[in-house]
Amino acid sequence: MLNGDNVIPLWPDRDCDEDLPVSIADLGGAVDAIGRCLDAADLEEGAGFGGMTVTSFLLHAGVVEQRLEELAAITVTTWPDVRWALHFASLRVRTLAAIRDSAAALSAVRSYSTPSRALAGSAPLGGALREVRDLIIQRYPQTSPVCRRR
Repeated sequence: MLNGDNVIPLWPDRDCDEDLPVSIADLGGAVDAIGRCLDAADLEEGAGFGGMTVTSFLLHAGVVEQRLEELAAITVTTWPDVRWALHFASLRVRTLAAIRDSAAALSAVRSYSTPSRALAGSAPLGGALREVRDLIIQRYPQTSPVCRRR
């Protein structure tokens, strides 16, 4: 539109890593939490939940959920990289829904020895976790555990 009153500035001239509403360390914390959840649940290779207990899964998933909730400040109006923020916000919501769906499935299970049967359809959860983790690392490589070990 030609009317400047209807335009929301998206700061095209801002440095992409300057004055972010969420720190790179917070993004790294989310990457770490997702990695621990994937490792503990054997979701990394799509192997299912192996011998992971329901309690262990719920603890890991709860931490990931909390970390993703803390990243809600990443929106197209607050983040300098609008395309990345839109993609991230969409994946964040989808991943939170997958975590909550999985937790609900587990609450229906009477046996708390292993979540493998209750989460037999865990591919959406594992895929969502990997996607959001990979999106963060792709845009902010310094959040990768490999980069931070050096």
